[in-house]
Amino acid sequence: MKQLLYFSALLFLFNCTEKSNKKNDSIIGKTFSELKRVEHLSSYGEISDTVIYGDYVGAKHGILHLQNRNQNLILFNRVERGASLEREYNVLDTLVIPREGDSKFVTIGYCQINNNNDENLIVLAKKTDSLKIKTIFKAWRANTKSEKIEPINHLDSINCFNEWFEPF
Repeated sequence: MKQLLYFSALLFLFNCTEKSNKKNDSIIGKTFSELKRVEHLSSYGEISDTVIYGDYVGAKHGILHLQNRNQNLILFNRVERGASLEREYNVLDTLVIPREGDSKFVTIGYCQINNNNDENLIVLAKKTDSLKIKTIFKAWRANTKSEKIEPINHLDSINCFNEWFEPF
């Protein structure tokens, strides 16, 4: 019993004085004007950049779709003008969608919910050669009020158009 108490005291003392070498790898809260300047994103290529106007004249939010060999990374950003009047993006939330081969893709801004266009929708769908996407696997909405990416559970209310459709 004495040894257990001694061991517990040493363990407690060691844990209290140990300094963590762990870095905070979160990009939430980071501000950038150029993607290549964000070290954490250097392995990603830009797929699309969608701005959300809502009721405003200028863009207040944006959704940036990045991709590397393993995953899609969606950044939900607040859009602001910097000192030099260039757009600056402040990361509000992120969504990681694993890449699952060539049969699925992410589409942003080409969907409707309850037959109303919604530029805030992020959808994982089955690739198709048709104008309309028939199979939706998952969907999320970038909520400009809560400033979070939120899952959508009722997929039957969503329909999307294939942004890569070529009729010929």
